[in-house]
Amino acid sequence: MPVTYYNANSFADTTFKLVGSGYSALLPALAFGLTQKDLVNIKDLENDVLKLGDKLKPLSTSYTQSNSSSSSGGEGEEENGDGKTLKGNPIETDIDEGGRPKKKEDEKADKTHKNEESLDKTGGGS
Repeated sequence: MPVTYYNANSFADTTFKLVGSGYSALLPALAFGLTQKDLVNIKDLENDVLKLGDKLKPLSTSYTQSNSSSSSGGEGEEENGDGKTLKGNPIETDIDEGGRPKKKEDEKADKTHKNEESLDKTGGGS
């Protein structure tokens, strides 16, 4: 698709998002009017001369994070499959399941108490 005055911003935005997934950084640069030579020279200046790669780290996202555990891998530790390290017996470990914090008992509505009692009686719940 040719880049025109009318679609340059959209094209640059779309291709920039693809760069974050590992696609070529050349496409958004071309959409902004940079030549390949200009892009190479800018990257050499940033990386080799100014050493900006060491000084400016990209924000951590799910695309830039490693799935490997950063712990020392000590005895009794194991990974639970989503990058979290469990210490000791994984059954006894309190795992944060996400979501909003639980309300205190006095903050819960009457209907919530009834629902929880019903789950307790039927063996449901977590």
